Parts: sequence; structure tokens; C-alpha cells
Amino acid sequence: MGCMDSAANNYNAEATEDDGSCTYANPDPDPDPNPEPEPEPEPVPEPTCVDGETRPADDDCNDCVCGGGEWACTEMACNPVDGDSSSSSSGGMTTSQMVRVVLGVLSLIAGVFLITLLIRVRDQEDEGKFE
Repeated sequence: MGCMDSAANNYNAEATEDDGSCTYANPDPDPDPNPEPEPEPEPVPEPTCVDGETRPADDDCNDCVCGGGEWACTEMACNPVDGDSSSSSSGGMTTSQMVRVVLGVLSLIAGVFLITLLIRVRDQEDEGKFE
């Protein structure tokens, strides 16, 4: 006794008499009586800026422009001088550039002082020659 239908899930090849116990796969299961509701659409976010508004980018090198309520920033490479990337947000000189300017001015002052000193020493040497 057993299921004698070879298409059944519980087919018994040794059964000699069908007892009506055959079970079959359900190709079209009944729809879920409590289906999950469709998710709510996400709300449209408020604009983070006003179209046409501009601001400096976080890297203090590039610029950002507002379009469609979102910021779009340029992504050009920023080239720090001698590895020094500490510049002011207004595009001023880096610390390295400022040191170079100060050293240049001090060198210029020292040069003028030495030339003035040499001229005075020469004038003192020449005073006795023309008397």
C-alpha cells in the first residue's frame, strides 16, 4: 500500500496498491492572505541651497555652485607649495610663501646696509688722497 503515482512527491515504487495518500507540489500557491503593504515613497528632500548660490569648497581651492537645490563643486587638483597646504580661505599666501617673502626682504635690507657701509669705508680711505 502507498502512493503509486510517479509524479507525486511521495511516490513509492514498491507499493502494490494505491491508498490515496499521494501528495503533489503546488505550482500556484494561494496568494498570501496578508500581503506586505507597498513601502511609502521617500519624501523629496528640501533643497540645501538656492540655485546660483556659490561658496568655496571644503578644500579652500575649488568652488561650489548650487544647481537644482544641490551643491556641485569643481574638482581641480590643488597644488600646495613645498608640501605646505596651509593657505588662507581667501586665497592668500601659504606659510612657506610668507617666509620666503620675509627672508627676501631681510636679504635686500642687509644688502643695502653692506653697500652703504662699503661706500662709507671707501670714502674715508679716499679723504686723505685729495688734500
